[in-house]
Amino acid sequence: MITIPARTQTTLYVNVSNELRVGYIPRLRVGGNVILGDAVVTHRDEKAYCHAINPGEQDQEIIVLSIDLEKIETVSKHAISVLAEDTAHINSVSISKEDQVDKVTKLRRLDHLNQEKAEHAVSLIHKHHDLFHLPGETLGNTNVASHKITTTDNQSINTKQYSFSPIHKNEIDRQVKELLDNKVTEESKSLYNSPQWIVLKKPDSKGNNRWKLVIDFRALNEKTLGDAYSLPNITEILDQLGSSKYFSDLTLRRDSIRYPCPKKTLRKPRFLRPLGTINLNECHWALRMLQPPSKEQLLANLKHQPDKSEFLRKEVGYLEHIINEDGVKPDPKKIIAVKNFPRPKDPKNIKQFLGLAGNYRRFIPGFSKEAKPLTQLLKTETAIEWSKKQEEAFCKLRNLLCSEPLLQHP
Repeated sequence: MITIPARTQTTLYVNVSNELRVGYIPRLRVGGNVILGDAVVTHRDEKAYCHAINPGEQDQEIIVLSIDLEKIETVSKHAISVLAEDTAHINSVSISKEDQVDKVTKLRRLDHLNQEKAEHAVSLIHKHHDLFHLPGETLGNTNVASHKITTTDNQSINTKQYSFSPIHKNEIDRQVKELLDNKVTEESKSLYNSPQWIVLKKPDSKGNNRWKLVIDFRALNEKTLGDAYSLPNITEILDQLGSSKYFSDLTLRRDSIRYPCPKKTLRKPRFLRPLGTINLNECHWALRMLQPPSKEQLLANLKHQPDKSEFLRKEVGYLEHIINEDGVKPDPKKIIAVKNFPRPKDPKNIKQFLGLAGNYRRFIPGFSKEAKPLTQLLKTETAIEWSKKQEEAFCKLRNLLCSEPLLQHP
């Protein structure tokens, strides 16, 4: 009995029952998901060595009986490789379709569906199971586009690293190690260095804190030559939902939207860590001139997050809006931010308020007219004169948004 650990490739020997010195072992499934063989081997003392692969999430115990080697034609020496490691961890071997569907389905939130709709959702998952990313799997990257960073000059950028508490440092080290193990980054030396930081994300379903590693590319982005590209109009997107009763929200793994870069570009988006510098092997979303993926690129080896995607909901949140079959309304969380916004004290505060309220200007007839007393104060960089006219405009805009307006679908 031999135990093959989960997600590993293990070298083991098999007993050979015939007299061929060199022969072929066909591909064999020898228990669970374990695959053995598909190799040309040489045997000594009635034993031959080959690889066994367990792509599953559970350790598997196998029994390998005696095997007859199959006769083969002459093999070129260039086709022979040496088995260097006893055991190697596997990231890139896919688990079986049944296991994938089962794991993705468990991560889905389908409790709100009746049996018929839940079965329909599971059938969709079964059909497109390979589009979902599971923990431990290698992330793909877009192979239909690349990204080049063109700067205004060749002067390198070296920004001082921020200081961290011990808790944050341990989490950063863990995430950087994970990036290195997944070949997303590599150790390197460069004159370009950007600092890293870590921010708190929403807790997981069990209430545990989650952290996100971010890189401050502001200095690099300031000297990067920009490009012009158009984004979809959110109004047009929302207007297309008029005949819909059920909504699905699919969230991409953001760090799976990675673009390969030329080597000359890869020396620029590097970041510091306490013991050295790390090079990104693909370009990062925080970089300027990195265009959003097209529809074709989204189909090119990018993955969804099962635990953040929703199927067949009667109501979903989308781009700071709440959508249902009745229409579109502002996200209540954003409305709270508007309601609690303090009275502006300078032009910067006014811009912040108008930017927040402007996201929902389509809900307020004559928004520009109502906001005019506030926009007039943006013409000066000195201290503002807050009069009764500005106070009335500020309060009216805030109250109109807090009344939970609803726009019906066209």
